[in-house]
Amino acid sequence: MTTPRTLTVITGATGGIGSAVARRLAGEEHALFLFGGRNAAGLAKLLKELGAPGRNVDLTADEGREDLFSAFETWAQSYPLGEIDSIRFVFAAGADLMTPQMKSLPFDARLRRAAEIDLFAPIILARRFAAWRRGRRDGKPYDAVLFFGWDGAQRGMEGETAQIYALTKGGLASFARSFAQDQGGSLRVLTISPGWIATSWGKQASPAANSRVERESLARRWGTPEEAADLAAFLLSDRARYLNAVEIPLNGGFSYRAD
Repeated sequence: MTTPRTLTVITGATGGIGSAVARRLAGEEHALFLFGGRNAAGLAKLLKELGAPGRNVDLTADEGREDLFSAFETWAQSYPLGEIDSIRFVFAAGADLMTPQMKSLPFDARLRRAAEIDLFAPIILARRFAAWRRGRRDGKPYDAVLFFGWDGAQRGMEGETAQIYALTKGGLASFARSFAQDQGGSLRVLTISPGWIATSWGKQASPAANSRVERESLARRWGTPEEAADLAAFLLSDRARYLNAVEIPLNGGFSYRAD
């Protein structure tokens, strides 16, 4: 078996952006380990399509996060780590706050679930990965973690959902900047902050939402999960090795037009 150049872990692999990233990175030089949440059938289908290992975990629980990292450790030990150029964690898991079930819950319950998945899980796991690297990946400065934030966290937006994302996604991007400083360049820390991306909710959006997207993006359209995956692939590649501690908005350029 040929040793791959990179090992990549992706959480939220059954989501619109997570699955697009997995498909974009799949190939002979990449070994993937994919984690999903409640969509067991979707993950099984993706694992079969890409020929990758994976499992479902509950990121809202300490046990689920521990299960994820233990699975990663076992998987990584099957490769000669000294010959691997890069090991990356892509944290694409996110609470879908727009489903009818989630929208029916009170604000506190929605906030709690989003905080566990979008904020606590990636922070805990990224710190665990950084500790795991010590003594194993010395002299390998191109390992990376990639977070997904939200482009509206600093700008602000009306509504309870925006308040939740401002805390969780905005907090994650802020954590990433400080976390990068503690790594001293030995681990690249990157954040993509999407705007209006046509995931499952976007594909069923109302005419009013579509009109808002056209007003708020200079591109005058939704972004696609594939465009998010293209940016992720670039940031994680050797071509971007001089990029670190950055947050990149992916929104086509925010428009401040009044019309």
